[in-house]
Amino acid sequence: MSRKGVAETFQEINNLPDKNMRIEALRDAVKKQPALLNIIVGAYDAGVVWDLPPGKVPYRVLDIVDQENMLWSEIRRLYLFVVGGHATLTALRKETLFIQLLESIMPEDAKLLCAIKDKKLPYPNITIDVVRKAFPDLLPKENPKLQAAKAREKAPRSAVPVAPTYEELKPTDDALVDGEDPLAIR
Repeated sequence: MSRKGVAETFQEINNLPDKNMRIEALRDAVKKQPALLNIIVGAYDAGVVWDLPPGKVPYRVLDIVDQENMLWSEIRRLYLFVVGGHATLTALRKETLFIQLLESIMPEDAKLLCAIKDKKLPYPNITIDVVRKAFPDLLPKENPKLQAAKAREKAPRSAVPVAPTYEELKPTDDALVDGEDPLAIR
């Protein structure tokens, strides 16, 4: 008998009627499959910054059945898609690998990965509060916006492109022609 898919596991926990039951079920599921923590951390830890464009991902939905276990074996590669995860992969290569991953797993699992990339878990009853009660030391207590800013600071410069400011581009006074700023909007 094959094990349940990742999305199927989360869906069963989400469908439980009581918050305490969801907390216990989440703990039990993680005991059986510790890789579920990667999904939870990817969705709720502000220090994990996905190095993929936000929004809808253009991929073809897999139409082969019985691929529930595929994401279980691919979870270990999710580090490739976060800031600082793999310094030599270009943005285009990361996006290509992510699309290939989505096209090789069950549609429900693909939707789950697309959601966590955008820092959401598509199960309304598995909230950050449920996760914090199930695993009190898993997620940092720090302000998420401050934590995300710190993660961006630690990232390699090439991983987080920053456009120069106007002040950085503004020419010096001796470079001005006839006192006009060539960058000024006319």
